Amino acid sequence: MNQTHSSKHALVIGGSMAGLLAARVLADFCDRVTVIERDSLPKSPTARPGVPQSSHLHVLLNRGRDILERLFPDLEAAIAQQNIAPLFCTQELAVLGPSGWLPGRPSEIKSYSCTRPMLEWLVRQQLQQWSNVQIVEACQVEALCLDETRSRVSGVRLRFQKTVPSGPWTAIAEGCDKDRFCAADWVVDASGRRSLVPHWLEQLGYQPPAETRVTPFIGYASCQYQTPPAFQSAHPGFLLMAVPPHQRRGGCAMQIEGEPGASGQRWLVTLTGTGKDYPPTEEGRLLEFARSLRSPVLYDLMCQGERVTPITGYRRMENLRRHYESLTAFPRGLLVTGDAACAFNPVYGQGMSVAALDAVLLQRCFAEAQRTGRWDRLGDRFRQQLAQEITVPWMLATGEDSRWATTQGAQVSPITRWSQRYLDEVWSAAVGNPEITLRLFSVLHMWAPPTDLFHPRVMGPVLRHALRGLGRRASGEAIASSSLNLLGR
Repeated sequence: MNQTHSSKHALVIGGSMAGLLAARVLADFCDRVTVIERDSLPKSPTARPGVPQSSHLHVLLNRGRDILERLFPDLEAAIAQQNIAPLFCTQELAVLGPSGWLPGRPSEIKSYSCTRPMLEWLVRQQLQQWSNVQIVEACQVEALCLDETRSRVSGVRLRFQKTVPSGPWTAIAEGCDKDRFCAADWVVDASGRRSLVPHWLEQLGYQPPAETRVTPFIGYASCQYQTPPAFQSAHPGFLLMAVPPHQRRGGCAMQIEGEPGASGQRWLVTLTGTGKDYPPTEEGRLLEFARSLRSPVLYDLMCQGERVTPITGYRRMENLRRHYESLTAFPRGLLVTGDAACAFNPVYGQGMSVAALDAVLLQRCFAEAQRTGRWDRLGDRFRQQLAQEITVPWMLATGEDSRWATTQGAQVSPITRWSQRYLDEVWSAAVGNPEITLRLFSVLHMWAPPTDLFHPRVMGPVLRHALRGLGRRASGEAIASSSLNLLGR
């Protein structure tokens, strides 16, 4: 496949964050990029059916934020225009870790204090500044099509959910034949957990990928509160961690964008429960759930604020990895990214940032193919390197989920157990050590590799804690006792 042919048309399935980021990268290499989104996209920053978890609290990790700002140079200014403040995580986010409250320390590790619908809406607005990108909404990909050799994608078959007289709809429809076939030189699947690519591959005679699922049976319940002007909070964000194996409940709250002209502050509160200890969606019971947490800060906020949105629940929280890298036969021109390739338990906040990393990898693979002219190897290279890229976030998520006795699908090795015990000591040492807190946050925000937790300035205090007998916190009895003590904080 030569360079000229490669630059014709790329089609992205899915208009969520992974799809928007993939389209942005492809716009630098392709004459035309078409994003096919099954939802009718909202004209304002509101939740939509295709992103059922969007009503819950999302955190864009520092690494993901950095990538977004590089891909969209005007994004930071657009966010500021919405009166959205940056959240400096090590200083402004109050974190109740497994062993106590972490000390604050100034750093450049930051996120956006806004909702997922707002962030996605702003990114979509930024993407539409690229003239060669077209977003087609209320349209669904029904099938993947191959060329006459059956070895390469030639396009997709579409189904339009509505008809409009002009605009992107007409342009894409006129480019289809009578069977709604839309030709494409590259097809990128960014359709999320419900990706149909495994089914389509099987239909076309290819082997579908093997899947690994790790299910901790965790659930969310979220709603927004408006606090009165007199309400004062020492922090714009709170995180109360669950502590395995006994304290299954946790929660978080963050100041978010508010309604224009509203007084007071708008907060998004998300409560979590693991091992099927799902938080309820009835207000009175939800307050009792919040009251049972290790600190009363979220309960107090909810009591003093006015609930201004319905309570929404979400329980599809499993870790799902599709092993495309292991397939020996795979259609050229087909790429799978984001949650369609690997979806994480969202309680760890990795999803959007890993999608950003996937986009950078896509950019790197296309740049290398453009430089070498070896477009035929691009797909294989992307699949193999993607598998390497997601290894660390996968291990972090599934390693933590495997701590719960109720988790299904986890494989716990002696190395995993040792890593868990060591991480327990890191969290314990961080309570009195801002340096360790900073390094811990750097790893969790994908700003530093996990090996940074074995730096001498971390290992020294950790080992001293262990030698003084604080390693007893790793036992279930000690953790339960410390959790009860924290309730009176």
